[in-house]
Amino acid sequence: MSNFPSASIRWAFNVREWIPTRDQLRLALQCVQKEEKERCYKFVFVEDCKSSVVGRLLMRKAASEALDIQYDKVVFARTESGKPYLIRKNGKDFYFNISHNGDYCVLASELNFNIGIDVMKMEYKGRSITLPEYFNLMRKQFSTYEWDFIMLPSLEREQLQRFYRLWCLKESYVKATGTGIAFDLKTLSFSCQTPLLKQNVITTDTKVYLKDKFQSEWKFEETLLDASHCVAVALELTQKNVQHAIPENRQMNFTFLTFEELVRHSKPFETVTESFWEDFKSKDKKC
Repeated sequence: MSNFPSASIRWAFNVREWIPTRDQLRLALQCVQKEEKERCYKFVFVEDCKSSVVGRLLMRKAASEALDIQYDKVVFARTESGKPYLIRKNGKDFYFNISHNGDYCVLASELNFNIGIDVMKMEYKGRSITLPEYFNLMRKQFSTYEWDFIMLPSLEREQLQRFYRLWCLKESYVKATGTGIAFDLKTLSFSCQTPLLKQNVITTDTKVYLKDKFQSEWKFEETLLDASHCVAVALELTQKNVQHAIPENRQMNFTFLTFEELVRHSKPFETVTESFWEDFKSKDKKC
């Protein structure tokens, strides 16, 4: 039995490995709100469609189980910036965030703590420019300290891993604050006390500075989902939630869900078009 509150959730779902059957996709779409389901239909690529559906199922499962809300009574809306939020929280301060990139869709949630999450596949597929050229283009998004960390003498692959690790941290912070693309990422500087991330180990000693000022109210959880994917969770610890302090070395590992686990206790509440399967099968696959 876990010692963590039921609302402290870290879930990962391998979207690439999920090849939905007709019945699975029908059930999944029946468990997604109409407006979100229509967004899924509009995606050109099958990978984006799957990630969108899985993200919504993760959100609904988390809210239903953490807050004890009937599955089909969970209602989500979006902020002006497009961030999903829960309409009804049963009187609790429930925070959640999702991310998808590469092979995975991930979710993190907590009671009382503002939260953001980001996952990145640590690979470069650029065809038009080389990796050094790409680095030179992106350098302006990082502080001098961060760039020195990225460019530590090592193999190019290891530099790329550090690049994506820092990018993941920045995105988790921006998503938690809801500041969006207008945020100047260079003013946000991370100091990674632990040089390397490991699978099944949660790194919590990374520090963040905003305009050179240490931000003590922010805590970050980092790990590797596998050898190719890093993930970062940002938690805001404020005076408002100080009574709910998180243990310094808490190890909140990710649980990898199967589709059966993802839809366990689900309750379909939407209809799907007769052509849903044909529409899905006709979508393009990314190269």
